[in-house]
Amino acid sequence: MLKQLLVVFIGALLSQGSTAPTYKAQNNEDWEFLLLAQFWPTTSCYYFRESGCSVPEKVNNWTIHGLWPSNANEPQPENCNSSMPFDYTQIESLRDRLDLEWPYYNKSGARTFLWEHEWNKHGTCAYNLPTLQGEMNYFTSAMNLYQTINLFGVLKAHDIEPSEEKFQVQDIFNILNEHFQAKPNIICLHNSEKNVYYIEEIWLCFNKDLTARDCEEIPVHTETALKFTSETDSLFRKTKGYIKDCPKDGEVYYLPISHK
Repeated sequence: MLKQLLVVFIGALLSQGSTAPTYKAQNNEDWEFLLLAQFWPTTSCYYFRESGCSVPEKVNNWTIHGLWPSNANEPQPENCNSSMPFDYTQIESLRDRLDLEWPYYNKSGARTFLWEHEWNKHGTCAYNLPTLQGEMNYFTSAMNLYQTINLFGVLKAHDIEPSEEKFQVQDIFNILNEHFQAKPNIICLHNSEKNVYYIEEIWLCFNKDLTARDCEEIPVHTETALKFTSETDSLFRKTKGYIKDCPKDGEVYYLPISHK
């Protein structure tokens, strides 16, 4: 089912007809796959607790962090073309959708801060893929992919819903791996005052044709690295793994969204 949806989505991208600016990438444009990073709003607000945080009333879902051109064995390309600075007027028509699917929660920053940051750092590096050329194509394509994935719905279908209860991060990993037939990355955030962990981000990876692929193992903190004594033990190594900054016992909170 997912592959069928992605085929439809790819077709829509190829026929959307947006005209990209006549820019050419300048440097660091080589990359192998795309990583779609998503935030859980409650944890984002904990992260921004000191500067102030607000989750818009209509936001009741995972939201986009960014769509990142990436490499398997080399660093991500970043800030690839200074001749293409962020221009909000190019995507102003997407405002309502961006506010819902790609909001910035830090009250102390401009509401366009995250979009500008993601475009300048990552969007300019995606230019060598025609469907991502230009701000309109980049942001629209990322949001269309996000909609196709429906991360909240996938987890809910397996009884993983926001609550005051703890979940095993290994269960979340296994659900996503089975559903997408590709290994995700899961990032946690530690509340040192309460000594509890929250699920913060989920990263899903795609080939350039937008078919799902395994994400790469990423560096993890040794003191919080997961270590399971099971067949999946090799997935959670102490120096690199698919799960980062989560507790050794694997218990994490996936808390309900508060709009206060």
